[in-house]
Amino acid sequence: MSVRESGGVLVCHFKMTTLVFPNDIESAGRDLGNIAAREDAQKVVLDLSSLKQISSGFVTKLMQFSRALSERGGKMAIAGMTPQVSQVFKILKLSKIFTIRKDEFEATEAIAE
Repeated sequence: MSVRESGGVLVCHFKMTTLVFPNDIESAGRDLGNIAAREDAQKVVLDLSSLKQISSGFVTKLMQFSRALSERGGKMAIAGMTPQVSQVFKILKLSKIFTIRKDEFEATEAIAE
């Protein structure tokens, strides 16, 4: 995962194309945990544009990350979902839990306030 700062927002981009295998999910979870622990992680955009396939285990990691940020007063948004990932989010009704936007710009605007 690559992380960069853009206008007070941490933008995190996953480098993998699938997050379905337990070792990969645990690695992504550690990365998310490290980001959540950062003092500058008050506003975070997760760019999922590289992901073609995810599992429920990864969704759990996203929920844990969101909760960790929220407990510290932080905000997150998800951007750039592929149609396959978007379908998973739709089936699980995750749009009720997460702020989801089309791209990084819109996601950044959604959490800017």
